[in-house]
Amino acid sequence: MAVTVHVIQTGPTLVSPAVPNRAVKKFEYAYTGLFQSRKDRISVPVKAFLVEVNGKKLLIDCGWSDLCEINAKEHPGFTLWFASEPVVGKNESMGHQLKALGIAPSEIDAVLMTHPDCDHASGLTDVKD
Repeated sequence: MAVTVHVIQTGPTLVSPAVPNRAVKKFEYAYTGLFQSRKDRISVPVKAFLVEVNGKKLLIDCGWSDLCEINAKEHPGFTLWFASEPVVGKNESMGHQLKALGIAPSEIDAVLMTHPDCDHASGLTDVKD
């Protein structure tokens, strides 16, 4: 059985330091970035994984969409952008990453979402076919 795993980096997200470590802030909703300076944000990589097994393709999470490359504030909406700001460079989005691998969205057999955060679900628009 041949297995190939592609690690797909779709650009980082800028978040409150409370996202990876809730202990750094005492405020219950600190992970949202409320009442914090945006200059203190940290960059966290946004990854997805494409697993190929016996000719089948499973995409685990979807990273950032092509739409984030175009307008990072508008695509997720202001509230989600404020909490988890996409920083998607040219050709970093899920659609561009799949194209670079020579894979059409219609070739993906299944998508597994680990959780519905915007940095995991945004790229669903790129693979809807």
